[in-house]
Order: sequence, then structure tokens, then C-alpha cells
Amino acid sequence: MEDALDSAQDLLSTEKSPMVHQQTAGLGPIPTTRHPRRVLLIQPGRTQPGDWEISFKSPILPLGLAMVAGAARAAGHTVKVHDGAAISDRKLKKLRILLEEFAPDVVGLTAGTFRIGDAANTAAMVKAWRPSTPIIIGGWHATAVPVETLQAFTMFDAAAFGEGEKTLNEWLELLESPADWPKVAGLASRQGECVVRGPDRAFITDLDALPRAAYDLFPLPLYRQQTVLFPRGQVVTVATARGCPYHCSFCQNPAGTVVRQRSIASIVAEMADLARSGITGFYFTDETFTVNQKRATQLFEAMIAEPDLRKIYWSAMTRVDAVTPALLKLMRNSGGYLLFYGVESGNQANLTLTNKKIVKEQAQLAVTMAQQAGFFTHIGQIIGLPGETHASVQETIQFSLDLDPDACSFAPLVPFPGTDIWRMAQRGEKGLRILSADWRTYRVILGRPTLQLDNMTAAEIQRWHLRAFARFYLRPRKIMNMFKLFSPLQLIVAATAALVQGLARARRTPAKPLNLQDVPADQ
Repeated sequence: MEDALDSAQDLLSTEKSPMVHQQTAGLGPIPTTRHPRRVLLIQPGRTQPGDWEISFKSPILPLGLAMVAGAARAAGHTVKVHDGAAISDRKLKKLRILLEEFAPDVVGLTAGTFRIGDAANTAAMVKAWRPSTPIIIGGWHATAVPVETLQAFTMFDAAAFGEGEKTLNEWLELLESPADWPKVAGLASRQGECVVRGPDRAFITDLDALPRAAYDLFPLPLYRQQTVLFPRGQVVTVATARGCPYHCSFCQNPAGTVVRQRSIASIVAEMADLARSGITGFYFTDETFTVNQKRATQLFEAMIAEPDLRKIYWSAMTRVDAVTPALLKLMRNSGGYLLFYGVESGNQANLTLTNKKIVKEQAQLAVTMAQQAGFFTHIGQIIGLPGETHASVQETIQFSLDLDPDACSFAPLVPFPGTDIWRMAQRGEKGLRILSADWRTYRVILGRPTLQLDNMTAAEIQRWHLRAFARFYLRPRKIMNMFKLFSPLQLIVAATAALVQGLARARRTPAKPLNLQDVPADQ
């Protein structure tokens, strides 16, 4: 077996890895628009009956939408934002009022895979309000399958794939000329009865050249973690880099495999400005926060030296092979509070098949080091990986108990579009079978499995999923941690969802593997 530790150390060195770049020539200044528009950008909230998952989570400010909003505003457009997830606008009443008052020229939405149905429902309501309104969909689902998204949902006129700051502004310049939309890089568009994908857009290399995220357009008082884990004030998302150099089989990796990093000065200045405005919590969205340990050290030292950041706290996710005791101590001193590791499996053979390039011993060491540094530790495990058996699931559960992090999330494997798992499942490789082509069912916490294995049915995967949570959390010390992670209301929502789904399963016939050729184009 390949030595995962040596491989990881190569990736952590900027000098050794061509995939990690500092600033180079990039986007440049945002050009001023010749055609100012009224732009409404939307993160859809929960619109689907029986959908509990979004209620289970504290709202998180959608950084991608905030970045696009900042770029559009810098170009001279008038921009407003509606975050349906934060304001709980399930029946879209507040959005209807905003449409009437603001009268946007164009509407943009963002969505991940299992929120694409909510985005479609929201777009349909916009079309009912004014059918001529152009609507563009972006986000990591549209990035993975832009053409298929437009084919499935006729209420979207265009789909932005990749980084959207420049794509949206170029599209806005051509709004009255739909025949020219295929010229826009990073854009798929509806052309009569066809969908045409434009050329790929190069990733932005100079992230410092981008306008800052438009945090002020969002309802900041609503972005609070609803637990004692994050006890103080408002929490916003911040990115220090884009891209991840790893190729995990289950990950969509929408920002690409080339890591592009912001300058330390720009990150600290932005965080200090936000702290002075009342923000006390930060969630770093980097796919692998400490991929370059030398740069990470410089960042944390700069954060510690900044007086306005001395009372903040933050959380992030990183890899088990990308931390050291010295780095973790520095992270904790800079305000680090919660650290999430993707462990993925307690069975080494399954873990190797994910292309994660880690070994179990690294996970054990990383969790121990983080706990010794004073972090609240949270790990993620996947159930139903290729090669999974009942014995390997038991091994994963036991390994989670042995690791003994403060919290553990178990999730059924989901064939997210664009991933290696998705491609393998479409071809029926590794015993994987897709059970649903309806993206709205592709949930990771409270949903039914959308995959099954030759030797493990979806019902069995779901039973193991629930059993894993029960084994981990129904212990005195972990029960108390649940009240740190979730508010009483969230726990009630989760318990109710589990009860409703259990009753539904009792009345439901077992799902059969899906023939993808039988799925209609319009979901």
C-alpha cells in the first residue's frame, strides 16, 4: 500500500507541489457595467413538504452568493439578497413582497444538489410573478452538471458553472441578446429547444483582485449558531483559499484541484473589519484549511497579532494528515474552537478505495492532538462505501468509539453528480447501484440512501446509519455533547424526522435499483 504519510507531506509543501500557488496575474479590476441592472440573488429555503434537514441546521451565510453579490455591485449593478434558509421563508411570502418592491431585472439562485428542488420551486414562483424575468442558477450542483440541470428544470434560463464572479457580470451585459449567451465562458444556456454549454472559464488565480463579499446585504443577526458551542454573537463564513489538491472519490470539489490562496494581509484585514462591525464567530470554508502548514502558521500568527481579533472564535475542517501539535496549539491560540476531520471509514481497505490517501493511525493521532490542544473535535464517517459489508460498518462504528471525538457525523454515501462515485455508480462498478435520479433526495443527514450495494440494500444501509448514531451518542458523556452541538429545538426536529421517516419506512415497499434510462428529463 502506498505510504499515505509521505504522500501527504509532499502535498503540504508549496515547494514540492505545483498544485499550490500564491498570487499571480488574475481577474483584475471589475469593469464598470454599460447596462446597470437590478439583480436579486437568492439562496432558496425549505420549500419541499416533509423536508426536515434544513430545519435541523443553524443557518450559514452562503459565501459564494456573497462573493458574486460583491462583484456585481462593484460593477455598478444594484444588488439585493434573499436568504430563504436564514429567514425561514418556506411559503415564499417574504420573497413575493421583495419582488414587488425591488422589481429585479434578473434573478440568480444558488443551490447544492439536494437543494436544487427548492431552487426550482423558487424560480417557478419568480416566473409566475413575471415570466420574462431571466433566471440563472449557480452553485456546486450547476457546476457539476450545468446542461443536465437546465434540461431537468425549465424555469432556469442559464446555469453558471465554476466561479461565478466574472461569469455573472458578462452575462448581465448580454441580457437582451440571448443568442450571444453561448459566448460567455462558464455559462450554459437555453437556446430554443436546446441547451448549449459555453466554454470553460479559467479559475481565478488572484483572489485578492476580487471585491470583498457583500456581507452587509445579508441578515447578519440571523447567522448565529443555536448552541452553547458557539456562544457569542454573529457567525459569518470566510475563505482563505479556493481549491483542494486531493481527489477523494465522493467529493465534487467544485473549486478545482489547484489551490489558490489569498494573501495573509487581505484575510486578516477583512476579518478585523468584520470583527469591528460586531462579528465574533468565523467559519472557514476552505476545503482543506491547513493544506500548506507554513502559510497556515503565518495566518494564525497574524491573527494573534491583530488586536481586533483577540476575542473572536472560529471553526474549520481539515485533514488528519495536515496538522501537528505545534500548529494546533497556534490555531487554538488564534481563536480556534471546533475542528472537523473527514475520517470517512474505520476499515482501511474501504478508506483506501476512497482515494483519501490517509491511514487510520493518522486519524487517531490527529483527534488526540486536537483534543490535547483544547479543540472540540468533530469527525465525519461514510456508510455504504464501495466494498462495504456489515462487518466493515461495525468496524467503522467501533473505530469512531475508539477515536472518541466530541462529535461524529455518520452519513450514507451519496452519488453527488460529478464525483467518481457518481460515475462508478452510473456504470454499475464496485457493486454500486443508483436508486434515485431525483437530486432532491440526495441528502446526507436525514434522507434515505440513494445508493445500494450488491451485498447491502438501501434499507440495511439506513438501519446501520441510525444504529451508528445510536451507538455513538447514546452514552452519558456524548448525550451531553448533543446539547452542545444542537439546540433543544433542533433535537426535537431530528427526533420528529426520525419518527416520521421510521413510520414511512414501515409502510413503504423496498426500493428497487433504478434504470436511469427510464427517468424523464424534467424532474
